[in-house]
Amino acid sequence: MRKIAIVGGGFSGILLAVHLIRRTDSPVELIIIDRQQQFCKGIAYNTYSKKHILNVIASRMSAFQDQPDHFLDWMESRVESDSLPRSILGNTFVPRYLYAEYLGDIWNDALQLASKKGIRLGILDSFVSDLTSVNGEINLHLENNEIINVDYCVLATGNRLPAQLPFDPDSIAKSGNYFPDPWNEDVVNSCLDARHIAIAGNGLTMVDTVLGLKEAGYKGVIFTISPNGYNLLPHRHIGVRYELNQEQLNKCKTLAEHLNFFNRHFRRLKKAGFTSEPLIEALRPFTQEIWMKLNEAEKVIFLEKLKSKWDVGRHRIPAHIHDQIQILRESKQFVPYKGVISNIKPSEKGIEIHIRHKHHNKILHVSKVINCTGPSSRINPDGDGLLSKCLKKGILTQDFQFLGIQTDVDTYNVINSEGLRNERLFTLGPTLKGELWESIAVNELRVQAEKLAVILVKRLDP
Repeated sequence: MRKIAIVGGGFSGILLAVHLIRRTDSPVELIIIDRQQQFCKGIAYNTYSKKHILNVIASRMSAFQDQPDHFLDWMESRVESDSLPRSILGNTFVPRYLYAEYLGDIWNDALQLASKKGIRLGILDSFVSDLTSVNGEINLHLENNEIINVDYCVLATGNRLPAQLPFDPDSIAKSGNYFPDPWNEDVVNSCLDARHIAIAGNGLTMVDTVLGLKEAGYKGVIFTISPNGYNLLPHRHIGVRYELNQEQLNKCKTLAEHLNFFNRHFRRLKKAGFTSEPLIEALRPFTQEIWMKLNEAEKVIFLEKLKSKWDVGRHRIPAHIHDQIQILRESKQFVPYKGVISNIKPSEKGIEIHIRHKHHNKILHVSKVINCTGPSSRINPDGDGLLSKCLKKGILTQDFQFLGIQTDVDTYNVINSEGLRNERLFTLGPTLKGELWESIAVNELRVQAEKLAVILVKRLDP
């Protein structure tokens, strides 16, 4: 019996397992390894607050590409959704805990099917500390020193913690006043008595943290710091569809040509009173293809000059959440700063944060610091995590911009330090950001999970 291990039990790992169960008729053992509290949730949906909601409307959140109404149908069947017409429900931003329940129901259905098919399932509440590839097998070393031998392994590790902020680890990190994991509920509970809190980052994670703090009753002032300041925009044109001329888009080869194409259409929308939102949504199905067309120099230009503008248009928040943040801002409970954190160090007043800006420098005095700079994509070769060890041993490599893991996107095979595919090691999800750019949202992940399942089933059913 062939064995497949999936390292990670979030959206990507669970959907991959579901598709494998649905598609294979061969005897197989599936082993999924992840912490129990994150199983079927991952970081994205393992939320501690009912105020944390999806940033995409319900009608676009189906876990299955060929069943676009799957999540909407599931939502409509729930008691709390009875009062809303389907047309309204499909355009709402629902709580993320409900999406975790949705994934749980999908998994429970898959369990029943696996039992009927005689597929063996192992769900391990653990983490993989190391990986070796010997004699055509993948050996997974677990935290309790157990070693699991499998025929194929999929790295579905999802998002990583934010990158380290610039400070002396011994002076701040051990004080109990710095929080590197913004998704941990203990962060909120540990900050409620602080008069001033600093949040590094002005993106979606920051919004979740602010909402969590306010829900828990925080009364103090929240400072936020990021290089581009607070630029989050609300969704304004839900349901508006913009048609692109795909033939004209396909003619674009260079970054400059794509930028001209974008600007031409954006001017047309702006003249009609629209933001870039419908245009960005229209481009979504093509962004991976566009990214892969760019050469290395063009990718560098995009990351250095255009990424922040793309992120502002691409990563929006629901209008009512945007309104809540604006109210906090007007009341001076939420104070964003534009600049780069150059240093963080202890002081008589608590923690001193040095902010560098091209026009001025500033020092903030706070009690707590929360790192909400977003998931780090760069793997530390000297770290002690699984990906760090694999990088150090040459089992995997990163792209030149350290956005993800080098992978053959046609087969999802990981590429080693010699430039060769490991035919037994695969990856999907955020680790493919360097190859595909857009690789973190449900739209992309559900496609990857299904495609990789097809590839693995062919290995099982030659």
